[in-house]
Amino acid sequence: MPRLAIIDSQFRRFLRTGDARALGKVFDGAAPELIKIAAHLAGDRQHAEDLVQSTFLVAIERRSEFDESRSVMPWLCGIVANLARAERRRTRRASRSEERRVGKECRSRWS
Repeated sequence: MPRLAIIDSQFRRFLRTGDARALGKVFDGAAPELIKIAAHLAGDRQHAEDLVQSTFLVAIERRSEFDESRSVMPWLCGIVANLARAERRRTRRASRSEERRVGKECRSRWS
């Protein structure tokens, strides 16, 4: 059986039974590809690994939203991409907020 078919069948098994071993097999099969995608989006491997772990947490929490007539990999790829985008937005907001704070501090100190 091809790797993607195994990942799909194990995820469906997890959905039906809650079998943690099946989910572990999904993780083992999907994580290498998801880490590549996440590393491209995040810029470093450690952050990519964190994104992949978060992806599986989201997948567990939102498993009722998964369309079983489809393959799980595109769904997981979408989750990891959405998490990476959300992280970039948070980082940009925090950076802009820090820039404003420092700007105010400089103006008050030197005005």
